[in-house]
Amino acid sequence: YKMFFEPSVTDKGLQNFYKDCDGKNWPKQFSFRWDAEDICAWDNNEKLHPSPWGTRCISNNIFHKSPPVGDGGLLFLDHASGHAKGKVPREFQAFQATNYIGLSGNLLEGTIWNTSFHTSLFRLDLSRNQFSGELGEDFMQRNVEHAEIINLGYNNFEGKLPSKLLYPRLMISACSTLRCIKSSPSSPEN
Repeated sequence: YKMFFEPSVTDKGLQNFYKDCDGKNWPKQFSFRWDAEDICAWDNNEKLHPSPWGTRCISNNIFHKSPPVGDGGLLFLDHASGHAKGKVPREFQAFQATNYIGLSGNLLEGTIWNTSFHTSLFRLDLSRNQFSGELGEDFMQRNVEHAEIINLGYNNFEGKLPSKLLYPRLMISACSTLRCIKSSPSSPEN
């Protein structure tokens, strides 16, 4: 595994999310600055390069240098009920230092990107989409100890939850209309 991805991979992931997930048809309030050539302000000038709606990038300040030197990058992505549809780009794996990814209530489909690179993701909400496939044992591999909530409910996943997700302080929901698997500190499996 690479420890850090170049900043251009984060930009490409966000650009491809807009392009591949029908961004041109998102309502105006969800599409601000998504079509920009330089999504994140890698020069730390957010007045010149404001982040797109629902995102926040951090970099080149005293605490967060740009990758591959440091952990700067996408801080969060919140695009809940934002009318995105299609497959999430594989470049989402580059969001290593991201704290929150919220994509619930869209029409996203296919398998989930490689989540084994995430190291700081406290909350992942992919509920109410059309994701499918199995979650491999490497799902959130480097992040389980940091994660607090993983919501995968109301998708089309198959198979069992990876055993690593039964971490004591992690709340996970993988519910559907037919079956519900929940895990939390007080209830290992329902």
